[in-house]
Amino acid sequence: MSIVRRANRKKVEGRAGNHATDVPYLEMGNACNECHGPGYDTMLHHWRQLLAEAEIDATKRLVAAEDALFKHKSETGGGTFQEAARLVDDARHNLEFVKVGKGHHNVEYALKALHVSRSRASEALGLLAKTASGGDIPALELTCTTLCHTEMESREVRLGSINYPHKKHVVDLGFQCTDCHGDSQHHGDTRLENCNSCHHGKGEGKVGCSDCHREVAALRIGQGAFRIEGPADSMKDLECANCHTQTTEARRPAPTG
Repeated sequence: MSIVRRANRKKVEGRAGNHATDVPYLEMGNACNECHGPGYDTMLHHWRQLLAEAEIDATKRLVAAEDALFKHKSETGGGTFQEAARLVDDARHNLEFVKVGKGHHNVEYALKALHVSRSRASEALGLLAKTASGGDIPALELTCTTLCHTEMESREVRLGSINYPHKKHVVDLGFQCTDCHGDSQHHGDTRLENCNSCHHGKGEGKVGCSDCHREVAALRIGQGAFRIEGPADSMKDLECANCHTQTTEARRPAPTG
């Protein structure tokens, strides 16, 4: 892109940025709670921290690349200089675009744009210095827990009758969010699948039916309800598997070999 086009674009973006900052607005972090529940009002603050760190790093790399371009201005006609200038222009555009557009309006897209900015600036610097570049840029990790559900890996959450320990499953056993939760099309859905591979049968992690199905277990033996008079029709002499034979067999590990 020519110097004239870059200058014109910067003027337009500058006017847009000035206009946006002149308009009073209220950032309603509490609006996050209306959809996601209590505690998510801090999500906007977390996004701003992520964006600020990425913007600072992108700016440092861009300044270094622009300084290198200036030092090599005598090589304007060379192919290496032209390629480096194109990379710097890409880096500058993405950085300015995210700043003017306010990255928290689409934090995932904004972080991807800033990652490209950092990569392009480092690549340009490497071209001009004739060295490898880009290896020092941290990998971009845009996951459920890095963007929105912060520290969820160490939290316990209520799941039916039990407190589900995320740390045991995510940190210790390496589960992914989508092993138990729906994808972005079914955001928040929890699927109780494959629990039996650890929690039914013998060995570590074995649980009884009543460890998860507490209300069912209480009702079965005639306990748990309020203001019930007289003896309960108890089924406590029966085991769960006396009736749920198909479920029990389905949860046995599949034979191998």
